[in-house]
Amino acid sequence: MNIVDYLTKFIDDCIHGDQNKSIMLTGGRSAKILYQNYHKNNKNKVIKNIDFFLTDERHVMPDSIQSNKKLIEENFISRHELSSNSSFNTFDTSKDNPALICNSYESLLPIQIDLMILSMGEDGHIASLFPHSNALKENTKNILSTFCPKPPPSRFTITPKVINNAKEIFVLCFGDEKRKKYEEALNEPDDYDSIPARLVLNRNWIFDIDDDIDLKK
Repeated sequence: MNIVDYLTKFIDDCIHGDQNKSIMLTGGRSAKILYQNYHKNNKNKVIKNIDFFLTDERHVMPDSIQSNKKLIEENFISRHELSSNSSFNTFDTSKDNPALICNSYESLLPIQIDLMILSMGEDGHIASLFPHSNALKENTKNILSTFCPKPPPSRFTITPKVINNAKEIFVLCFGDEKRKKYEEALNEPDDYDSIPARLVLNRNWIFDIDDDIDLKK
């Protein structure tokens, strides 16, 4: 079973189940590849019993090409119909006040995320947790306003607390440069400050969209 098959089965199980589950989605090029491959065999489904969330967002208008919300809507959410007991929860980046945006989004989060999709950047970041960020030291809040070393600098992100508490996590790591960073991360695995992706080394890593996955429990 590859990551596309797993996501398909997870969503189908939710649709035919009787309990709401949560899926937290990330943006970026690797995630776009996942969403597009998923929709090759899954079109126009009616989604039931799932609440979708974002791992992080840029402080840009929702229709900006830099918006994770826009990328996920265009490549994943909009190709389905969400039933009345499903939702797509996003950061209200039309507001100017970062604290209000954080508080509003945090109020939507469940106690625990059932399935989280992350993607590691070539610098080793996950969500908008970048190397040497103070956000890596946060252990009480679930959502933070933070800054990125590349534009757009103003970001919002889940914290290590949310990541550590998630039931199931898949980390997308496509391409040679990211694979090198992953291998570097295996050395000194407790040094989250220099490579934040070390937070999830014990989770499920995906190096190719077609690879079979060996689920870690």
